[in-house]
Amino acid sequence: MDEIRYLARPALLITLTKLDDGVLKVLERYGSPYVLGERRVVLRDPKADSSTVISELVSRGIGVEELRKEEKSLEEFFFSLVRKAEGGQL
Repeated sequence: MDEIRYLARPALLITLTKLDDGVLKVLERYGSPYVLGERRVVLRDPKADSSTVISELVSRGIGVEELRKEEKSLEEFFFSLVRKAEGGQL
């Protein structure tokens, strides 16, 4: 149940020009980063506004190609889990 609550929390989905340990350390100051791919990361429980996170990254020479806010209601999260289960992804 804790995992479901964690995944349903607000998050920022960020696509960067580069992603390495230094970038993750910067992001840790603003929430809980989780790497999704080569240059994509989700920042759970952001502690700052998205513009603050973008400014910090850009000031350190890290390009931000895309940033999306993600906040799901419990109902939306439940239905996304059902779709994944039906597709055999769980």
